[in-house]
Amino acid sequence: MNSKQINSSGTFSLDHLEHQRRAHATSEGYGRHHHYYLDATLREVATRAGGSGEVTWLDYGCGKGTFMERVRPLGLFSAVAGYDPAVPEFAVLPTGPFDVVTCLDVLDTVEPQFREAVLRDIAGLTLHFAVFDCVTRPKRGGRLLRLAPGFWTKFVGRILDVVEQRVEYAGMEGLERVVLVTAPRR
Repeated sequence: MNSKQINSSGTFSLDHLEHQRRAHATSEGYGRHHHYYLDATLREVATRAGGSGEVTWLDYGCGKGTFMERVRPLGLFSAVAGYDPAVPEFAVLPTGPFDVVTCLDVLDTVEPQFREAVLRDIAGLTLHFAVFDCVTRPKRGGRLLRLAPGFWTKFVGRILDVVEQRVEYAGMEGLERVVLVTAPRR
């Protein structure tokens, strides 16, 4: 297979997709993050997006769905959907738009030449808020690039309005990440 081939939405190469499929298949823990530090953020954006009404949520790049299943019992969202092209049960992008979209550990792992396409895809699916989580200080020896919180704020801010930015350490020694709460431009 030609490594230059890309998927029909232009958000990743087929080589990257195959790499992600292998990672999910060979590591039980891969794609199973809980993101407990985002609970207050999700409560806030769900309330601001619709209060106690019907609020829909898409987890874009949901991995094996662990985060969705952990958040579902909180009762913040009337409908929950996930998308991850590397996981068969989430491989089809649900029809949007959604009140809230999360994109956690995706922009920092997708191939750099596809970041903008992913960001535009998310912007097109978002009615009220999109929440991003990008590693800014990865583990030593890992494959992620060390990119400052300001890099991600500026990059995402080119397409969406950044409402909030904060740095999280999430209990992992030496691992730093930026959380961005964004809104579509009107």
